[in-house]
Amino acid sequence: MEIIQEVKYDETMKTTVEPYLKQRCISGYTDSYDAVGKLHVLRYQADMPKGVIVICHGFTESYPKYDELVYYFLQAGYHVWLNIADMDGVIA
Repeated sequence: MEIIQEVKYDETMKTTVEPYLKQRCISGYTDSYDAVGKLHVLRYQADMPKGVIVICHGFTESYPKYDELVYYFLQAGYHVWLNIADMDGVIA
């Protein structure tokens, strides 16, 4: 796996990483722990998965911040689930 170099970061993200993630992403909802609400998640599918990594971003973060990290996990053979909080932080 090759690490994205800083000097070509923007170009690599736009031409390689973003199209790769778009191909492997399924957006949907899953039940919350108490089955009262639903959690909006992006599910990224690896070709030959070794396991699943779940990422829950913090209060002041958003899912696009994790594009590069998700890309590396997919390259390493892991499915990735990433939560998406609504703009007001409320679970659907």
